[in-house]
Amino acid sequence: MAVSFLIPGPLRLYTAGASKIQLEASAATVGEALGALWEHYPGVRDRVVTEQGEVREYVNIFVGDENIRDSGGLATPVRDGCEIMIVPSVAGGTGESIRHGGSAMTSVNELYGTWRLVSCKSTIVETGESEETFGKAPSGFIHYGPDDRMMVLVVRDERPRPPAIAAMTAEMRAELLKTMVAYAGTFSFDGKTVIHHIDVSWNELWTGTNQLRNIQIEGRRLRISTNPEPHPGNGKMAVSVLVWEKVE
Repeated sequence: MAVSFLIPGPLRLYTAGASKIQLEASAATVGEALGALWEHYPGVRDRVVTEQGEVREYVNIFVGDENIRDSGGLATPVRDGCEIMIVPSVAGGTGESIRHGGSAMTSVNELYGTWRLVSCKSTIVETGESEETFGKAPSGFIHYGPDDRMMVLVVRDERPRPPAIAAMTAEMRAELLKTMVAYAGTFSFDGKTVIHHIDVSWNELWTGTNQLRNIQIEGRRLRISTNPEPHPGNGKMAVSVLVWEKVE
């Protein structure tokens, strides 16, 4: 049977630069399919699983759009022609972050407050291409309150500025909508991941959904990363990393 692997940028050092690998393998599960991958590219193994053969904490493996952590782990069945994505939770990191990634549990008290956006980058899973999603100088704020509610607003740099509200065209309105992200709702936090339970959003596709984000706080910096999900701009599977600074 044929199985395809989508390889993130940090691991291509061990696959001779290949972003997509297709193998013929007699595999019934993800674990067996990965075993076939190790045979051809042994350097990938230690960056994805531990010495005991368990998936490293900060590496996610998807069969199609389903995370194997939510299905059957390495025993998740695979079918002929399926695609397996290997994605570190924080895209664009180094090999060291994959091997030894992780951080101590964060107290929710550290998360409370308002944070100003510093940067936002997205990495397309299939190609490894990175882009500054909202330009080189994006603007935005995210707020987490002790009442378990949150709000976020992010806008791209160099947005069009209409001369007046009455003079706005349909094209201007569409461009302004395309260059922003905004939503609000409640949140739950387990020390490493936060789930945004969205009540209202700029994009009705997100209203009523739960959006999971990986959290890391270092001093006054908050790093929020997504798992692979459709990019808001182009719909391609991507991992986004947003860095914020605490507003005092």
